[in-house]
Amino acid sequence: MPDEGTATALGGEDTTATTTDTPPPPGDPTAPEGGAPPPPPETPIGDYLDENGAFVGDWQNLIPEDFRGREVYGKFTDLAGLLKEVGHLDLVVGRQGKGVYPPGEDATPTERDLFYKAIGRPDTPDGYDIEVPDDLKDYYDDEALKKFRKAFHEAGLTPAQVKIVMGADTDEVRDGVAQMQERADAQRAEAEKALRAQWGEAYDGRMALAQRMVAENCPKDKQEAILNVIGNEPHVIDFLATIGKKFTEGGIIQGEPPRGVTPAEAKNRADEISDELAAHPDMPPAKRERLVAERRRLFEMVPDETPNE
Repeated sequence: MPDEGTATALGGEDTTATTTDTPPPPGDPTAPEGGAPPPPPETPIGDYLDENGAFVGDWQNLIPEDFRGREVYGKFTDLAGLLKEVGHLDLVVGRQGKGVYPPGEDATPTERDLFYKAIGRPDTPDGYDIEVPDDLKDYYDDEALKKFRKAFHEAGLTPAQVKIVMGADTDEVRDGVAQMQERADAQRAEAEKALRAQWGEAYDGRMALAQRMVAENCPKDKQEAILNVIGNEPHVIDFLATIGKKFTEGGIIQGEPPRGVTPAEAKNRADEISDELAAHPDMPPAKRERLVAERRRLFEMVPDETPNE
């Protein structure tokens, strides 16, 4: 008598199992792990596209939940634009499967822009917030900053890089300004030294005259600049003081002549007294004694000069 299982295997009616208990073949895509078919989508993707492929409704519900709300999705209005962006990103991002890689020499402007945007470059030059220190604002006008921003954007710099570059530049400018001020102070000190040697006790009065000539003959908005320049030029200051002295003595400008005489004026006056003493040997003794004393006082104002008594 044949075996029941054998007969069934040869084609007889199988009464021990039903076909509903037979598992699907391995690799069946319709059978997830639990054996149940996947549930249908709540909303078909077509409901988020119009006939032209433009996004409609709450299409961002298609985005994975942990990616929703990112600004990058706000710029897409249709499926074509989204796919185009993916294509461009494929050229510049993840060429070896990871990371962001700089565009090569043959990169298109779009590829470069996408790379710069990926590393954080602003969309426009105005996106750079450049802060200039208060003490250097006179050295960075709006036009200069506009050129800086344009160059930074063309170079693809990020705001963080621009901050470093501008920090280095402002430090350089500040050092340059300090060096210029040091040189100007040294030149001004040398000019004062030379004028004090030339004017002697008349220094204060002559300097006041030079400043007065500027104040009374220059527009107010130019006076400071002119004084800053002539403050380092003893010959110019002496010229102005000499004119001012003559104008004062001649009554052209109001005010008393400055007190004190310069060493040169003292020398000239002393020489005049010497000539007078030599021309009048019979001068009364009292007058001679007075002139000799005056000459001695004048020669005290003249370096390296000794009167002949």
